[in-house]
Amino acid sequence: MRWRSYFLATTTILLLRTVDLFLTWVYTPDLEHEWNPIISFLGISWPGFILSQVLVFSFIAGSMLFYFRREPTVSAPNGLSFQDFTYFYFFGELRPWRRRFLSFPHRLRPHLVFNGFLMMTMSMIVSTFAIVNNLLLIAGVQRYVLFLGSHYRIFFPAFFITAGLVCVNLFFIIEYVRYKRLHAIQ
Repeated sequence: MRWRSYFLATTTILLLRTVDLFLTWVYTPDLEHEWNPIISFLGISWPGFILSQVLVFSFIAGSMLFYFRREPTVSAPNGLSFQDFTYFYFFGELRPWRRRFLSFPHRLRPHLVFNGFLMMTMSMIVSTFAIVNNLLLIAGVQRYVLFLGSHYRIFFPAFFITAGLVCVNLFFIIEYVRYKRLHAIQ
């Protein structure tokens, strides 16, 4: 396990989440203008909000353990294309395209590794976005405030879906590069 990388990533996420909580408190001490679904839908106050952030951080840190404890080599047959590699990564075998639909994975660990990476990167992106968002709102940047007032229902889902897709592709690019390096050595 790469403890140093794990410690650095968890410290970064903890720092980002703490700054986000502080800036949220500065911008909306009564949480009236907070957009977090936990608050806007469930009406949770500060103690519940902080507790939920601690629980989310703990879950993400636990999930990240799978990513940082992944096997040092990617075991897959030589010569796979990127698309075949992504399928093989999850399912452990290659199938014709028509048989790839409605099939279930044979191994759980690759999914846990993938989810650990996805939660880590998405947490960093979402926390950074929340910090920038709060800073712009605190500064009263008029164009940003007007933009949010009229487009936030479209912008936020589009932003998070795009960020998620970028993280998924980044994960598979990293794993594919590891796979290619392994087979270039052999």
